[in-house]
Amino acid sequence: MTRLNSKSKTELLENFKGWIFEQIGSHDEISIDLTSFKSKYFPVQNDIQIEIILISGTINGSEEVFRKFLNFKDDNKSLFQLRKDDSAPSGQVNFFWPLGVIKTEDIPKVEFDTVSSQIFTSENGVYSVLDCYESDLLIRKLFESINLTFQLDDELATKDFVTIRRVTDSADRCQIYVIDSKFRICFYKYCVDSPNAGVDVLEKLEVSGFNHLAAPLARYMVGRNLVGLVIENFEAAITLEAMVNVSLRDLFDYRGDPTNAGADLSEEFRRLGEMLAKLHILLEQKYHSTPETSENLTEVCGLMIKRDASKEAKSVKEDLKTIGSFEDFGLAIRIYNSLYLDIIYRTDMGWCLVDFGQDNFEIRVTPLVNIAQLLAQVKRVIDEQVSMQLESDTQKITILSNAWLKLNSEALIDGYMEQIEAHDIVPRDREVVNKIVTTAYRCLLAAAN
Repeated sequence: MTRLNSKSKTELLENFKGWIFEQIGSHDEISIDLTSFKSKYFPVQNDIQIEIILISGTINGSEEVFRKFLNFKDDNKSLFQLRKDDSAPSGQVNFFWPLGVIKTEDIPKVEFDTVSSQIFTSENGVYSVLDCYESDLLIRKLFESINLTFQLDDELATKDFVTIRRVTDSADRCQIYVIDSKFRICFYKYCVDSPNAGVDVLEKLEVSGFNHLAAPLARYMVGRNLVGLVIENFEAAITLEAMVNVSLRDLFDYRGDPTNAGADLSEEFRRLGEMLAKLHILLEQKYHSTPETSENLTEVCGLMIKRDASKEAKSVKEDLKTIGSFEDFGLAIRIYNSLYLDIIYRTDMGWCLVDFGQDNFEIRVTPLVNIAQLLAQVKRVIDEQVSMQLESDTQKITILSNAWLKLNSEALIDGYMEQIEAHDIVPRDREVVNKIVTTAYRCLLAAAN
């Protein structure tokens, strides 16, 4: 292979800007600075070589652009606003993108498992530029250039792996792969100014003995930037989202008391509440906390629905006014802002978080907001399940689903409050706890609609 010279690589970087613009769909809202690249050559077949180039740079853009790049899910878009300044993150989005460059004439000679490519013409010839994230072959070559040596269960894991399985789609902001069924590695396509904050949370929890976590094992750094993370893998596990879906389908088929359904989850939700309490107790110990106030809680909840003029939002705003009459609000702590249903797994060890440190924005509020966040996501799953039922059954199904949600919501809070130390961070009065959770829950639903 005729290797690209320095001039051609500079041209490639400029060409890559157009690719990013195409991905975002706008030329007017952003500016891009391509800061550096690292490359390495690998033989792929006979005398054919491919160059793996890791391009890094920064993107400056509007709030809308930041929303596109940050790894927040649509159903939780309101959490994006949970900041004291009520604004989107400012500054820059860093991106890291591995590309495979090969002579176009050589592509038919290699069995690539990707068809997506960009043609790049230089003085060295015509080349095809491929996205490594879309190809298991190329991502394997990328892994081979990374030192993945670390300790795992007293066994030395190295880059000499056998199997690699892609978990997420190439369009996702965080690319996840399972290696030899033993561990997971995530590559962050995009990250904000301080990408290490979420990983720091995971590492502090691990050091503190929080055993409901897929342990972070190794970081992959490019300069001072964190672009990848290796964590423990759970093979025999199921997500909370999947368990909720199975339980609801079973309930709707049974058409009876939720406690008698074949997939009743009340006991599992109680155990999940215990896990959340332990998580919040450790977060309070590791990060600065302050007494929660009605002003702070009202402000955080108000940010969720500030721009919403619906009747439901107006009703919730009235509920917020009643919170001020409470005397005990517990503590405002750094909550776990990326608490999604698909990162909570039921494993042989109980409920565990399988996360890659996407929680980069510190939000300090009562941990009861985390419970409300979880229940709002469960409600979304319920609504999706109800929408798939026959229209003639909607009324009965709605009654059943409301009973199911009430049963499991109470079990979740029961498990949480059974942890004695939880009484040091949330109000001791169960009625106050229920009211705060309900109000925050309604705020999240109003903001998502």
